[in-house]
Amino acid sequence: MSNSDYIAKLDKYQLEDLIEQATDRLTDIRQSGWVRLWTVSINDINIAWFPEDKHSAAVEFACKEVWRAVDERPDKCVEMEVSLEHYRPNKAADLLRQANSAKDQL
Repeated sequence: MSNSDYIAKLDKYQLEDLIEQATDRLTDIRQSGWVRLWTVSINDINIAWFPEDKHSAAVEFACKEVWRAVDERPDKCVEMEVSLEHYRPNKAADLLRQANSAKDQL
């Protein structure tokens, strides 16, 4: 039986349930193989990355960087964002290594 034949036999409630289950399955597939990192951006430039369980550290770092930017250019606008982004595992490892190296130099 084809998918079209199977779907043709379903009523409204079965179709709604099927759509919900298919949407959940697609979300799981799309997110598999990805790592979520908190990305800190100042003035639209990504400057640091933190593991998903380090949200407070990401926010604290972002606040310090905002104050640093204000000190360097007191009359200029400073925009900050801390967002949860998806990265491939190898890219996430590189970003975390890079971020830790930069923090060690501060």
